[in-house]
Amino acid sequence: MASSIQPFPVEGILPKKETGAISFLTKYPNYDGRGVVIAILDTGVDPAAQGLQIPESWTVPSGKFHIGVKSAYELFPKTLRERVGNEAREKVWNPQQRAALTEALRALEAFDSAHPNCTSLEDKTEREDLQAKVDILNSLDKKYPERGAVFDCVVFHDGKTWRACMDTSERGDLASCTVLCPYKINQEYGRISQADMMTYSFNIYDEGNTLEIVTNAGSHGTHVACIAAGNFPDNSDHNGIAPGAQIVGMKIGDTRLGSMETGTALIRAMKYVMENKVDLINYSYGEAAHICNTGRVVDLINEAVNEKGVIFVTSAGNNGPALSTVGTPGGTTSSVIGVGAHVTPQMMAAEYSMRELLPPMHYTWSSRGPAHDGALGVCISAPGGAIASVPNWTLRGCQLMNGTSMSSPNACGSIALVLSALKATDVYFTPFSVRRALEATAQNVSGVEVFALGQGIVQVEAAFNHLSKHKESVGEHINFSVSTSGSGRGIYLREPAQLVKPAEVTVSVEPVFEKDIDPSKKINFQVNFCLTCTQPWVKFPTSFLLMNANRTFAVKVDPRGLPEGVHYAEIQAYESCNVERGAIFRVPVTVIVPVKLTETSCNSLSWPAQVFTPGHVFRKFIHVPFEASYAVLRLNSQDKEKSGRFLLHTLQMSPQHAYKKHEFSKFVTISDQGEGVYAFSLLNDRTLELCIAKWWANIGDVCVDISLSFFGAQFRNRQLSMHGGEGIARFDIISPLRDEEVSPSLSLTTAVCPLRPADSKFRCLSKERDQLKDGRQIHSLELTYNFHLIKGCEVTLDCSLLSDHLYESEFESQLWLMYDGNKQFVAAGDAYPGQYTTKLEKNDFTIILQVRHERRELLEKVKDVVLLAKMKLASPVSVDLYGTWQAALTGGKKLNSFVAHQGRCYPLFVPPVPEDKFPKGCTPGWYISGQMTLAKEEPGKSKKSQLTSMGQSESVDEPQRRRRWKKSGTRFRYFVTELASKSKAAEKKKEKDSQGGKDSANKDKFSVESMNDALRDLKISWLAKTPLEATDELFEELRKDHPEHVPVLLARISAIEAAEKDKVSAESYKTIMTLCKEAIALIDVNALLVYYGIKTDTRPDASTIKSDMEKKKSWLVEALVKLGVAQAEAVVEARSKGQGDEGVKDLLDGLKKTFDDLSQLVEVNDSKQTFAFAWRHAAAMTHYGRALKMILKQQDEKHSKDLEEKIIEQTFAFAWRHAAAMTHYGRALKMILKQQDEKHSKDLEEKIIEMYKCLGWKHCQEYLEKTTCLRYPSAYRPF
Repeated sequence: MASSIQPFPVEGILPKKETGAISFLTKYPNYDGRGVVIAILDTGVDPAAQGLQIPESWTVPSGKFHIGVKSAYELFPKTLRERVGNEAREKVWNPQQRAALTEALRALEAFDSAHPNCTSLEDKTEREDLQAKVDILNSLDKKYPERGAVFDCVVFHDGKTWRACMDTSERGDLASCTVLCPYKINQEYGRISQADMMTYSFNIYDEGNTLEIVTNAGSHGTHVACIAAGNFPDNSDHNGIAPGAQIVGMKIGDTRLGSMETGTALIRAMKYVMENKVDLINYSYGEAAHICNTGRVVDLINEAVNEKGVIFVTSAGNNGPALSTVGTPGGTTSSVIGVGAHVTPQMMAAEYSMRELLPPMHYTWSSRGPAHDGALGVCISAPGGAIASVPNWTLRGCQLMNGTSMSSPNACGSIALVLSALKATDVYFTPFSVRRALEATAQNVSGVEVFALGQGIVQVEAAFNHLSKHKESVGEHINFSVSTSGSGRGIYLREPAQLVKPAEVTVSVEPVFEKDIDPSKKINFQVNFCLTCTQPWVKFPTSFLLMNANRTFAVKVDPRGLPEGVHYAEIQAYESCNVERGAIFRVPVTVIVPVKLTETSCNSLSWPAQVFTPGHVFRKFIHVPFEASYAVLRLNSQDKEKSGRFLLHTLQMSPQHAYKKHEFSKFVTISDQGEGVYAFSLLNDRTLELCIAKWWANIGDVCVDISLSFFGAQFRNRQLSMHGGEGIARFDIISPLRDEEVSPSLSLTTAVCPLRPADSKFRCLSKERDQLKDGRQIHSLELTYNFHLIKGCEVTLDCSLLSDHLYESEFESQLWLMYDGNKQFVAAGDAYPGQYTTKLEKNDFTIILQVRHERRELLEKVKDVVLLAKMKLASPVSVDLYGTWQAALTGGKKLNSFVAHQGRCYPLFVPPVPEDKFPKGCTPGWYISGQMTLAKEEPGKSKKSQLTSMGQSESVDEPQRRRRWKKSGTRFRYFVTELASKSKAAEKKKEKDSQGGKDSANKDKFSVESMNDALRDLKISWLAKTPLEATDELFEELRKDHPEHVPVLLARISAIEAAEKDKVSAESYKTIMTLCKEAIALIDVNALLVYYGIKTDTRPDASTIKSDMEKKKSWLVEALVKLGVAQAEAVVEARSKGQGDEGVKDLLDGLKKTFDDLSQLVEVNDSKQTFAFAWRHAAAMTHYGRALKMILKQQDEKHSKDLEEKIIEQTFAFAWRHAAAMTHYGRALKMILKQQDEKHSKDLEEKIIEMYKCLGWKHCQEYLEKTTCLRYPSAYRPF
C-alpha cells in the first residue's frame, strides 16, 4: 500500500516552536511585540515586500529647487543590475541594433556586387565607409554599453517640510512621479519602475543640499526583518516571531561595496539608535577582528547598550566548525548578545525537504567560541534557517536562507516578545537583566557543545517569568563587568607553554550602574555571592562580597593531568540568598591540551576507521613541531557505497591576529573508497586544531581513515626580499624534520606602486548625520592620490596602515573612491583590500581616501599615509634560481629539484631580475611581489589558506560568503632600483659633443643671427598666447619683417582658433583658409617630396638638411590640416543651410585636393596626426560609418606629451571633417572613435553623437545622450 499523505510541517518554515514563541503568543496574544521598536541594521528593508516642468500641485513658497542627477545602476545591487541590463538589451537595444547591422551589411553587399573590382580612390573610400559602419556596429554589439536609466532629482521645501521627487519617467514628466518627504516622517516610499520593482525612499539633509536615496543593497535585510517581525494578518503561519513589533530599517551595507558594511554607516546608525527610542537592534553582519572588544565602532556599540539601554542582538558568525571562530561584534564584544544557529527536525522537513529527519543539532558552519580573550563568544542559540519574505525586485515572494544571520533575528524577535510583555506589565528591565534572564533560562541541547550552543536555545516564556519574578532583586538592572588579568574576559589556555604548570589568574568584577541612577543606590549596593564551578581542576574562593567598587579574586587553573582535547569550565556567581535567580556573572575557563608527537611517530599522526554521522565533528589538537612549516592531510574512505561531504577546517591562533590569518577551510566530497589530499601552511610550535565535520544534511554514516603528516622544508631567512641594486641575493634552505625533496621556484605576480597624497583636506561633516550627542563633531580627512596606468590590468588599492581593521580600528572609516580623468566614478573599497580588485584600462585616475574621527588631532597623524596600488602582471615572471654564486653571476646551471637532508643547509641564489620583465612605468620605490615555494610534491606546492570572512549578509548554506583563497608559499618582494636610461636626448648630446670644435668655431659668426631668431620666435609664441584683438599690430610687424616665415601665419591661425574655442565662426574659417593657403605657398612642396623620396642622403650637411626638411614638413602638415578642417566645416555649415552637393561643389573640390595633398605626406585615415581632419572628411562625404569608427578608435588612450597631443588634435581635426564633408560618415566616425579610445573627452563624445545622428542610429545616439552626464560629471561623486 502506498504511504499515507502527511500534513505539511508549516511550523518549520519560520521556526517559532523551539523558542516557545508559539506557546507564549497563544497564552499572551497581546504580547506580540507591540510597543517594541527593532532596528534592523542590514542591507536595507523593502517596505513593499509582499524637460523639468514643475507640476502646479507642488507648493514651493521659496521658489527654490535643488537639482541633481542619479544613475539607476548606482541604486541597484549587482543581481538587479544584471537582470535589468539583460532585459533592456533584449527589449530595447537588440531589435534596433540588429536592424542597423542588417542594413549596413546589405549596403556593403550591394556595393561589392556593383563594384567587383574596386580600383578608384572614390570607390575605395566609399567601400571603406560601408565597411566601417559594419565594423562599428559589430563592435558595439560585443561591448553592449548599457548603463541604466538616469534620473533627474528635485528637492524643495513646501513650507512645512523638505520633499523630493525623482524623475523615474526619464521624460521630465514630474507630475507622473512620486513626491516623497523623508521616510521617517510619514513612511512614504516609491517604486522606480514596474520592470525593476525596486522600492526607494528619501532622506534629506543639509538644508536640501544632500538627497539620500535609500534602496536595498541586497535581499538579506528584508529576509531578516521578516523573521523578526513579519506580519501577515491573513496567514499567521507566515508571521515573524514578533508580528506586533515596529521595524526601523537602517542600511549599513554599501551598494558600492557589494553590500559590505562600513564604519561610516555603522556610526551613523548608532547615532540614530541613541537619539531615538529604539529597544532592540538586530545585526546580522560581522567580520573577523584582530583584537577583541575594542575599536571605534565597538566603543559606540557599547555606549548605545550601556548608556541608552539598547539591547544589541547579533549573529555569532558562519565560520565554524573550528573553535575560536566567532566574529565581531557577535562573539567578541561584551555588550552584545551573540547568537548561534540551530537546526531542528521540523526545519529539515519544511525548509530542506530531507528524506530522513535527523536529531536537532547545530549547523556545521555555525561559529564556535571561545573568543580569543577567553569569553565564551556565543551567548544563546536559535533556529538558523527560515523561508521568509525577500524584496520585490528579486521577483520572489519568499526565499530560504540560513545562517547565524537568520538565528539572530529569530532570537531578536523572541526577545521582542519578552520586552512587549514586560512593558505591558510595567516591569523595568535593562539590557543586562534581559541577557542574564535569557542565559539563565536557555534550554540545553544534548550532544551540542557549549562553544556552539552558548547557554542554550532561547526560551521566551521562561525568560519573561524570570524577569518578572526577580525584578526587585539586588543588582538586577546593573552590569557586572568581569575581566581577567591581561585584558581578558575569561581564561583561555591553549598553547603548550601555558600548560606546564598551574595558571594563577586574577579575576576583576566591577558593578556598572546606569548613568543617571540615584547615588543612594550606589551607596547601598552590596551583594553576597556564592561562587561555584563546573569542573574540579579550577580552584577558586567560594564567597565573594561585592559593593560599588572593583574587587578581585584569584583563580588557579591546573591543566596538568587533563587528557588531550578541549575542556570547559565555568565559575558561576549566585546571590547567596536567592540561588534560584541563576548565575549573576560567569567566568568562562577553556583549556586545550594538544597531543605531542613522539620520536617514534615519524612526524605523522593517524586516526583509522573514524565513523562520521551527519553533523559529527572530529576535533583534534596537535602541538606543531618547532621545525614544521606545512602539513598534509589525507582522508581515505572505507565505505564501498556512499560518498561523504565534509567541511575541513584547521586553525592556529596568534596574538592580535584574526582567526582567519592562520586557517585552512575547504568543503570537500570524498567518494566511496576515494582519497582526498590537502596541504596547508603552519605556525611552528603552536597548537593546531584539526577539525573534520560531516555536513549536517549529508545523510548516512561514513567510515574514514585520517592521517596528518608534518613537513619542515623552509627558508632560514625570516623575510624574503631583495633590492635590485644589491646584486645577487642569498637565501638558505633547511629541512629540520626529515629528508625532503624540494624544487625551489620563484614567481613574481604583482607590481606595487606606493602613492603619496597629492592633497589633503579636513572637513567638519554634516551636523545632522555626523554629530554625536553632547556636540561631539565627527571630522573627515580626505586624501587625494593621482595614479596613471600605462597599460590596462587588475588593480588592488591597499591603505596598509589601516587595512584589515574595521570594528577594531581606532578610526571610523577608510573608504576610498576612484575616479577616471573625467571625474567618472570607477570603483570603491574599504577595510579589506583583497575584496576590491578592479579591472582598469589605460587612463589617469584620482583616488580620494576618507578617514573619519571625532578627534581631529588623530586625523593629523595619518595625513601623509601611503596608498599602495597593486597591479597584477599580465603574466607571472618566473625567476631563475641557482645553487652557486658563480652560476647566478654567469647564468650557468639552474637549480632544479634535489633532496634536502635533515639538518643540512643549502644556499639558494637569486640574480637581479631583468628590466624587460618589469611593467612599463616602473620606477624606484616600486616593488614586485610574488611567491617562493620549495615543495616538489603537488600538495605541498599548492598549499593554501582559505580565508573566510564573516559575511552574514547573504544566505549561507554550503560555501561561506566571501571566501578568499591565498597562496601560502613564502612571500617574496623585489625592490626596483634605477632603470637603465636610453634617452634620445643623451644620444643627441653625445653627437653634439663630438662636433664641439665645429660648433665653437662658428659660435661668434651666428651669435647675432641666433639672437634675432630667438627674438622672432619669442614674439611668435606671444602671438599665439595673447588675445586676438591685441595682436593685430604684432602680427603685421612679424609679417612685414619675416614675410616667408611660415610659423607666423600658423601662430595667427592658432590665435583665431583660441579666441573662438567653443565655436569658430564661418567668417573666421574663411580667414583661416586664406592664411593656410599663404603658408602652403611659402613651402616648396615638390622639393619636400623629392627629399623624402631619397633613400640615403650622402651629402656632408645631411643632418642640417634633414632638420630643415622635418620642420618644413611639420609646417606643411599643420597648414594642410587646418585648411582641411576649415573647408570641411564650411561644407557642413553650407549643408546645414540646405545647400546640396552642387552648392558646395567648389568647397568639395578644394577639400578633396587638400586630402590628396595631405595623403602624400602622411596616412590620413590611420594617423594620429590627421585624425581631426580625417573623420570630418569622412562625415562631409556622408561616410558616417567611417567617421564613427575613427572617433571610437580614439577613445581609450591618453598621451601625456603636449607636442604629440597638439599634432594629434591638429591632424585629427582635418581628417574627420574631410570625411564628413565627403558624406563618408562611417569613415569619419571610425576616426573619432579611434581618437576617443586614446583620450576620452566630452567634445569627442558630442562628435560621436553627431555622427550617430547622421547615420540614423537612433539607439546609439539616445544611449550616449542619456548617459553623458555620468561619464563627464561636473564634480566627484560624494562619499
